[in-house]
Amino acid sequence: MPVDYSKFDNIEDSDEEAAKATESTVTKKPAPAPKALKCANCAATATKLKKCTVCGKVAYCSTRCQRDDWRFHKRVCAPPKQKKDDAADAEKKAAAPSKPRASKKPVVSSSDDDDDDEPITWYKHRETKLPDSHVVHTKLETAPAPAAGAPAAPAAAAAAAKRPSGSVWNTAGTWEERDVLPFAKDAVEAALGRVSARDFGSGVVTLDAVRDVDGDASVGAIRGKVRHIVDLTVKIAFRVRLGGDDKAYKGTLVLKEYSADARTEPVDVEVKFTDAAKLARPSAQRVRDALGTAATVAPTETPRTFAEDCLFALNTHFLPRLFEQS
Repeated sequence: MPVDYSKFDNIEDSDEEAAKATESTVTKKPAPAPKALKCANCAATATKLKKCTVCGKVAYCSTRCQRDDWRFHKRVCAPPKQKKDDAADAEKKAAAPSKPRASKKPVVSSSDDDDDDEPITWYKHRETKLPDSHVVHTKLETAPAPAAGAPAAPAAAAAAAKRPSGSVWNTAGTWEERDVLPFAKDAVEAALGRVSARDFGSGVVTLDAVRDVDGDASVGAIRGKVRHIVDLTVKIAFRVRLGGDDKAYKGTLVLKEYSADARTEPVDVEVKFTDAAKLARPSAQRVRDALGTAATVAPTETPRTFAEDCLFALNTHFLPRLFEQS
């Protein structure tokens, strides 16, 4: 006789079995992906970021981002502190003799009155020792100042050699910054005044004037080292004269973000030849070639364009004068 199993169809699982089945169906959450590093200046993510060589806490995607963020990061940039050895500290504390506890002295009240002529020798019922009021101050003898042109004393020379760079009062060697932008403006104009006229065959390009020098120029001293911070934008006005034409055609050349790295790295440049429409197309193109058509100008010892002439003058005559400032 066949067995009827239909009576078991409506049987429900117990609570324990239902909970186990629910736990088995729940999928585990995947582990969170590691956070991608971002540039401290532009917040761009990249596979390879260069960390700050001093503190190692921030990273940058390029040298330009590091230079742009330096004016903010320089105030917190410091080498990481070394962790103290807890075991060595514990041994030192164990070896050091314990200080005896000071015995508690009974509080002695005083009945002195403020109305008498005697000096007050108490304060809040505690005995104090006042300094003697009959002290005669005497002036110490100082060595005579050396004559003009005479060599400095050995002790003074040794003290000056040990003194960290910066102000005399900054003996701790903490961060100190001095603005030298007015000096930088004068030095830039003097350096660009050495740029000679560039002859490109059918005409001549000459520097007319330095219209503007803007940005940051400072000298910082930290931990005994001098750092020169330069980030300038230089606007130069020029004139072009073609052979057989007495009329001058004007324009502007702009060097952007000029820094101390300009001796080894290219600088962004923008050439605006405003009177190009007044010339024939072949003549205007020859003028542009003489000025420089590239978006950047690289440092070179043999300038071939007017933009390279200006960069060479700044690198040769401006930066050495700035590095003399300390």
